[in-house]
Amino acid sequence: MPSDQSKIVAMPPAGAAANAAAARQRRPVWIWAICAYVAIGVVTFSLSVLWMLQAGAVTFAAAVVVALGVPCTLLNVAAAVALIRQRKTAVRLFATSLVLTGFATGWAIAQARAAGKAPGPAATPLYGFAILLLIYLYCSRMKRRGVLR
Repeated sequence: MPSDQSKIVAMPPAGAAANAAAARQRRPVWIWAICAYVAIGVVTFSLSVLWMLQAGAVTFAAAVVVALGVPCTLLNVAAAVALIRQRKTAVRLFATSLVLTGFATGWAIAQARAAGKAPGPAATPLYGFAILLLIYLYCSRMKRRGVLR
């Protein structure tokens, strides 16, 4: 005959601690969107570098952008992994990538203007920088709310 103790079922914790634990376990949909954006960025950056190498279109300006783009891409991948794992480190990694991307964006715009290109194509890198800025702001807000640990 089974004892009464074998029928005891552990109850989940109640209150704010349970809500915080549940929020950490569920990843917001924006985390997945950010990771998809980073993955698409890695693929497009890799394909553009391969295209430049194959076409022989590697100028000094393009080499500088590639040299700055590789660390930015690696930082974005590391930050996306940290974000999926819901770690505070993601905020610092995205901040570092934001600084490097800002420098690379400024360099690309300066080179385009020095070459006499139209302001439209020269401003294109600003879109990626703006998206990365929004990602950084979102991650820092998640850190303040306690979603990242």
